[in-house]
Amino acid sequence: MVLDRLFEKKEIKEYIVERLKVLKASENIFIVLENSLDKATLTKFEKNAEKVQSFGEEKEPVSKNKKPAFNMFAITDALGARNQKRLWTLYQQALRNNVVSEELHGILFWQIKSMLLAVTSKTAKESGLNPFVYDKAKNYAKNFSVSELKKISSQLITMYHQAHRGEVDFDIALEKFFLSI
Repeated sequence: MVLDRLFEKKEIKEYIVERLKVLKASENIFIVLENSLDKATLTKFEKNAEKVQSFGEEKEPVSKNKKPAFNMFAITDALGARNQKRLWTLYQQALRNNVVSEELHGILFWQIKSMLLAVTSKTAKESGLNPFVYDKAKNYAKNFSVSELKKISSQLITMYHQAHRGEVDFDIALEKFFLSI
């Protein structure tokens, strides 16, 4: 017998959990399919079932005090500040947190593009950027010349295409980029 997502209703969940010993004694096979089970309920099943299998990712409960594993915008701030040491350190942290190279590359390209837009326009509205992003990008752009920003933009575009053609390893190319800033 298949019990498919019955635990979404608290009363049904309590009814079944109270009768786990009866289910265990039955000669029938019961398959319980649930999106998630709390630890206490899972423990009761493990004590009363012949076999328990869990599929999918186990996620830690989100705590209000717990910070995310990696803040993508920290690396754009390091780039804007032209802080090579911080860039490389954050890159290593991103690798440890399994951040995909393309995702890092995309946000770095966005930062350079934002700085170019900010430096070549007079207002946030003219640039098409959010005022907060515009002000931040305009401030960061002071750390680069316009020609440097254009060169970095070109480097990032070239890196992306070379990585997708298999000419360079994306991770190594990004690391070299960080060390060249």
